[in-house]
Amino acid sequence: YPQSVEAMKAIFKTQIEGLKYQNDPNSSKSDLEDICVRKGSRTAEVIATFVGLTPTDAWYRDAQTIGAIMQLVDDCIDVEADLKNNVSTIATWIFREHGSLDSLLITIAAHISEIGNHFWMFKISYTLFLCYIPDRWARYFSPEIRSLFHRYNLFDYNLGCDGVLLLTNMVLERIKTIEIKLTK
Repeated sequence: YPQSVEAMKAIFKTQIEGLKYQNDPNSSKSDLEDICVRKGSRTAEVIATFVGLTPTDAWYRDAQTIGAIMQLVDDCIDVEADLKNNVSTIATWIFREHGSLDSLLITIAAHISEIGNHFWMFKISYTLFLCYIPDRWARYFSPEIRSLFHRYNLFDYNLGCDGVLLLTNMVLERIKTIEIKLTK
């Protein structure tokens, strides 16, 4: 994938730069937001170049947004470990400053709405994650946010629900009810 070399160099450079901010307890919110978005965007850029997209393609910007959301979600998911290990991320900064990750969840929702409809699968997947996160890491979100998102959480962690197993079984049960006709 020679078309991806520059994008791969950029992601490694951004990952190394990110370590500087992650290891600095005095990193600013804007620096942590910037590195988070750039790390995710760079990841998506590598993937985009693998499939032949270029920065001039309309979908390329959506790919960057998708990557940025991926990194923001990752920071939410890792917040407990990152707080324990004194790793500075946008999630740990927001939690220390505000006592919850509510504003980060709202930011992620806004970014999801920016994704073009041609990437509908990412919009659905990220929205499912968005609804799952406050239940799974409840202590990092306000009761209001947990209540709001809980009703849409298909993977209710509090009930010990394995969402993958649930969806797989639903699909398999539905398939059993369909008479499949094979044609040559």
